[in-house]
Amino acid sequence: MILRFFINQQFDVYDVLEQIESSVLPDIEKHKKIAHIKSIHFPIRHLVEVFNKNKQYLIVLLGKNGDPAFRDKMKNTYKDLVRPILQSTETDDYTLEYGLEYAMSAIIGMITYCFTTEEHPDIERMAELLSSFMSHGVLKNPEFAKKTGQKSD
Repeated sequence: MILRFFINQQFDVYDVLEQIESSVLPDIEKHKKIAHIKSIHFPIRHLVEVFNKNKQYLIVLLGKNGDPAFRDKMKNTYKDLVRPILQSTETDDYTLEYGLEYAMSAIIGMITYCFTTEEHPDIERMAELLSSFMSHGVLKNPEFAKKTGQKSD
């Protein structure tokens, strides 16, 4: 009976997927007013909030067997959101675009890793660690530097 319902509805699976994806990506126009904060910490906090709110969908869409096209959509959406924050600090488009690609890939990758490997992730610690990585790099991160004897900035 349930199978007949779905067959009779003749819905497009790709359309349903597109609707789910669209519902978890931010509306750029709506988020521009909060994106004026000139801080790299803004996208990290915002993405953590988005992940918390849409965790059940994002774990599937961004997880091991997820949709690489969705990861790109999400990354590009956040690049568009963060670009105005960084445009005034970068001297050329090449540096800006590569910087955005690096930052958004790192942020989305680390948040995905956190949510897919831990049942109850320590979101605050992950966000602090990610902010530190973005500010100091991985090797110059104060936690790594302390253990390896390297100097952190």
